[in-house]
Amino acid sequence: MMILREIERALAAANDAAARRGWLMALDPRLRAAFDAEYAAACAAFAAGDDDAAVHHVGRAHILGSHFMATHVRAHWLMLRIGLRQRNPYEIWIQLLRTTGSFGTRLLAPFFGTTGNPGLAEFSAGARFPLGGDLAPLLALQDFTRWHFPSRKR
Repeated sequence: MMILREIERALAAANDAAARRGWLMALDPRLRAAFDAEYAAACAAFAAGDDDAAVHHVGRAHILGSHFMATHVRAHWLMLRIGLRQRNPYEIWIQLLRTTGSFGTRLLAPFFGTTGNPGLAEFSAGARFPLGGDLAPLLALQDFTRWHFPSRKR
């Protein structure tokens, strides 16, 4: 379990370093705080054996973080762990595909936009759902269309 946490931390650190360099879009700090809170609640519920609460919170984290590689991968990774614990072969298969596919998130996100999709296997990848009343204002904080390319100093 400790190794998994270290992998998650390394992935988040790499994502943040790439965002600082301008290679990836950085999360708005308020959006990141909301993702972190939902993800922490999902992890706590998972650790307590409450899969229903874990699924609820990781679905919300997925919606908040699906435009960003590190947060998207982390959400699907936890969904995979939930599927493994539940011994659900369909969820495991779909989450394996989505976890590995999440590395291309920033390239695909402009085509899908914010879908409100909680990311579970029962929902197709492009399925659209209304955003929860508290999630829409958080997602509105982020300008998903503006890329900041690093300028070269001469």
